[in-house]
Amino acid sequence: MIPPIDSVYYKPDPTRSGATFNLYAPTKIPDLPPMKILRVKDLLTAEKAVAKGWDPNKVLKSSWPSTLLDKNRQRAMSRPETVLARCYENDAPYNPQTSMMTIALEMPLATGAREEGPAQVWRVNATGSSTPLVARMYDPLYFTTTIYDRFRIIERAVASEKDAYARLKDYQGTLVPHFHGIFVAEVPGARPRHVYVVLLEYIAGVDLQARMRTAGEATCLQHKAGLFNAVARASYPLYRNGVRPNDLMDRNVLLQEPQEPSAENFCVEPGCPFRNIFHIDLGDSPDDEYPYAPRVFIIDLEDVRFETWDYALSQCRKCMVRLWEVYAEWLAHQDIRPYFDVWG
Repeated sequence: MIPPIDSVYYKPDPTRSGATFNLYAPTKIPDLPPMKILRVKDLLTAEKAVAKGWDPNKVLKSSWPSTLLDKNRQRAMSRPETVLARCYENDAPYNPQTSMMTIALEMPLATGAREEGPAQVWRVNATGSSTPLVARMYDPLYFTTTIYDRFRIIERAVASEKDAYARLKDYQGTLVPHFHGIFVAEVPGARPRHVYVVLLEYIAGVDLQARMRTAGEATCLQHKAGLFNAVARASYPLYRNGVRPNDLMDRNVLLQEPQEPSAENFCVEPGCPFRNIFHIDLGDSPDDEYPYAPRVFIIDLEDVRFETWDYALSQCRKCMVRLWEVYAEWLAHQDIRPYFDVWG
């Protein structure tokens, strides 16, 4: 069992592997707060908008309510005793008579910038499951921000995951992990606390950020373009269903490679690490069942915006530009846009 927690600044630690948590049914799951919507009619009168040929109800921008704390609350949240007291005040509601299962932490999965997020991500073994699962534990005590309201952020994150996986139910197991539900875990200690846990399918693979670091500049231009293209194709159905991730970065994209390399070479560069790993199809209709086609999964849906499909798709190009900026260093500033067929 995890010992009583004394430190606010905790990160997933392999020495805590094996700790167990009882999971209960929540009596309430947070709902998303209303978004701030800016429309054309908020800037122009309906008559002027129509005269310019614009739809007065067209959405120009959407955003979540601010979670920034004022200076006094920031100072208060820098004190561990205040944070712990607020954690007890914001205990996740649950039914103690509905013990659902027990999970045992196996290994931490969050790396790099994801460690600073509101969820602590673990591979876990769960009673009743023959395969490992992923537990995203939303414990505010371990979320280190003192500038923003961690409790509102966590509520929004849990609600985002609930709604995103509901909208993407047809893509679970192919583009996003299978969603196994939202639970409440009892964190043991001198005074137990209760936090939200999201259980997901565990998908073996490596995040694209880590893979790009190991692949290096030896990767040929065509494979670079193809992997980038695979990310775009995977993200497009999300936008089409009105799910717009705010953090669709390389660290939140899981790359799944085939178990065995192919006897066939798929590029002419002898030093390319993906030469016999991925067959890069740059056409419009790739065969997803082909064993050497790159498979990518979007694995982080804690920070998304839900919008009408037309507005979400209008943001797809902006998303691709953001991805381009992230991958620019790995791509060695080479122009792969001629190879890129899902440019939004």
